[in-house]
Amino acid sequence: MSTLPVMKYYRTGYEWHPDFLTPEQVSELREFVPPPQSPNDSAKALSSTDRAIVRLLAADGRLSNDKLGRAAGISEATARRRVDELRRTGAIALRAVVDPAQLGLPVEAILWIKAAPGDIDPIGAALLTHPGVRYAAAITGEYQIVADLIVATKEELHSVLTRSPMLNRAQAVVTSFVVTALKRSGVLSTALRNTVAEV
Repeated sequence: MSTLPVMKYYRTGYEWHPDFLTPEQVSELREFVPPPQSPNDSAKALSSTDRAIVRLLAADGRLSNDKLGRAAGISEATARRRVDELRRTGAIALRAVVDPAQLGLPVEAILWIKAAPGDIDPIGAALLTHPGVRYAAAITGEYQIVADLIVATKEELHSVLTRSPMLNRAQAVVTSFVVTALKRSGVLSTALRNTVAEV
């Protein structure tokens, strides 16, 4: 096993929106700023109350402000204000994590891309032109870029790999299919949650 530190994010799962959402719909879903995405972004220290709220919401993001307040030992109004402030500052983000297959995008592949130093950022920027690129980052190691690509068919994946201008500057691309995602955007899959609950 090895670790490959991220040097720069081009897109994260949080920023990915399938191309069937209009820019206006995406904007309406973004009431507050997204959380920090750069490895260099520093997180603001949270109070003990805010840490309790974050722990409770991580366990069940659907808690009402009333239940959240009772569990954290604060009033419902304080819970509501604290959650709003945490969201406004980007300390937390509430969102739905959906299996792309349920959106008609059942083919997922990880692309490991080799590139010359001067081609890394242009390739990263080019990857963002494809609506199926869910995640892309510059990394250290044998490959300089890793990307998560989600498409409707294997034929579409083949077309992207062989004909897409976004990969023209790549020296090499190694593709691995994602057979089962056990965790997506920090959320365990239903199957894995059920297995963990049984243990």
